[in-house]
Amino acid sequence: MHQIELRNVNRVFNKNTDNTFQALKGINMIVEPGDFISIMGPSGSGKSTLMNIIGMLDVADSGSYWLKEVDITKTEKSELPMMRRQEIGFVFQTFNLLNRLSVYENVRMPLIYSKKKYGKRSKVDELIKMVNLGHRRNYLPVNLSGGEKQRVAIARALVNDPRIIVADEPTGNLDTKSGSEIMKSLVDLNKEGRTIILVTHDPQIDKYAKRHFKMVDGILTED
Repeated sequence: MHQIELRNVNRVFNKNTDNTFQALKGINMIVEPGDFISIMGPSGSGKSTLMNIIGMLDVADSGSYWLKEVDITKTEKSELPMMRRQEIGFVFQTFNLLNRLSVYENVRMPLIYSKKKYGKRSKVDELIKMVNLGHRRNYLPVNLSGGEKQRVAIARALVNDPRIIVADEPTGNLDTKSGSEIMKSLVDLNKEGRTIILVTHDPQIDKYAKRHFKMVDGILTED
């Protein structure tokens, strides 16, 4: 059984208007457990739209999306948030941390909405130490560097113990050294058996992946 399978997935915005735009065109993709996949392409090529569909933040207009044995395209929308929290962790270019919350509180945040019983203080602290931020546990994001903020985001992505990590330009706002540290963290997570799906425009970041895809004008191809 594949971990993820997309079959002829299409996504169209502004349907039935003069501004109709087809962002995804017949996407076919298979992801196996433990894959490390990169998706490269220019801005506007459809990469983020594809990530949003894989991450269940958006739905396809046609085609099917299978997450293990579940056809996501036929799943009630009300069920998707819980499935997303259980199966997928997100790392974004802009970190998406809550500025009023400490490192600890940001990492713990997904547990508030989860049925998983990982709410113990020790679980959150374990992840904070794993990303080498134990000494920053009570800091607010404003007092962290860009690399530290992204490490908080990685710890937050892991708090529900997902098997899939979706990373959308995770090094885009970082300097070279911090970017390399973030990629090392993703490589280590992949070695533990987690699946990594990475969007990037940087050929140096693309090299970390085991499988390489290109997205151009809504069409996905594997190298």
